[in-house]
Amino acid sequence: MSKYMVLIAIVALCCIPVRASASSIRECGNYGFTEDGDGPFWTYREVAGATPAYNLTTRRVSCRRARRFALRYRGTDTYFPRWKCREVNKYEWSDVRCTASRGRVIHWQAGS
Repeated sequence: MSKYMVLIAIVALCCIPVRASASSIRECGNYGFTEDGDGPFWTYREVAGATPAYNLTTRRVSCRRARRFALRYRGTDTYFPRWKCREVNKYEWSDVRCTASRGRVIHWQAGS
């Protein structure tokens, strides 16, 4: 086999698309009152006013577990020993992202 054939084979192998190995992001909805005043509950519709959690997303975590986690969360100093949480707090708004082993992620925003 000539050097050029080997070079062509290597270039061809490098151009084969590879699938991403990360798991997909799961949308788990919003928590709060609807425009009709119903609630508070988890919904995929828009919520009105100040909400404890909205735009909850997860990776490798069930929505049921993530929803319970977000409602019980009280800050980075609360007792969640297996989760490492990062909070960004602004005026009347916060963004929380918690990670654990095996690529598990729970992420949500809170505030008005």
